[in-house]
Amino acid sequence: MKIYEAIAIGVHHIQQNRMRAGLSILGIFIGIASVLCMMAIGDGAKKIITDNIRRLGGPNHIQFLTRTAFYRRRSVVRRTTERYTFDDARAIEAACPGVTAVLPRNLAPDVFITYKGREFRPHVEGATAGYEHLMSWHVREGRFISDNDIEHALQVCVLGANVATELFGDTSPLGQEVEIRFHNRHTPVRMRVVGKLIPRGRNLLWLSLDDAVCIPLTTFQQRVSGKRHVGGLIVFFNRTYAKL
Repeated sequence: MKIYEAIAIGVHHIQQNRMRAGLSILGIFIGIASVLCMMAIGDGAKKIITDNIRRLGGPNHIQFLTRTAFYRRRSVVRRTTERYTFDDARAIEAACPGVTAVLPRNLAPDVFITYKGREFRPHVEGATAGYEHLMSWHVREGRFISDNDIEHALQVCVLGANVATELFGDTSPLGQEVEIRFHNRHTPVRMRVVGKLIPRGRNLLWLSLDDAVCIPLTTFQQRVSGKRHVGGLIVFFNRTYAKL
């Protein structure tokens, strides 16, 4: 049988069964479109996750959070007394050759920050100087938290992009003083603005990274928590050791 005869027979059968042929062709189109859509969605999700991980310090790190209690069926079984400290971060850096850096971290959500009657509710990060490079908390104006700020627990802060816009509009916030209050009964703490962060968007938990205010970790401990322990540690490691 020649090729043109096979094609003619196939066309003849299609003409005789137009409904079945049309449904078969439609099914093929739907199947191919579904596969292409799933591939596109997968690639898009992969890019979103990769971008978020990059904004949060990259893939070569792990976060350890303080666990204050153990729960069973939503009830407290046992409370813990172990806590991370600033000294723990330095000890890990010194003892582990595969660790490149350790950032101690404290976080206070939904605080109040005011400037001349304007109020905003950001989250406050107790940060160190290493945040700027390791966590990509780069500044657009001014500077980031410095080692001198940490050493002397200075009352300075770096504003996220949304916080700066809400309080100061288009004017520069550098050198201005804002008041930070951590709950209704807390005495406001005056902070001098030394920097403004670049816009960073949201993370995977839909928390706006531009709604952050960074203050020195030691200032956070002395003015906010009143405790020397930290809420968690962010440990950065070398890729070579990650493959072992």
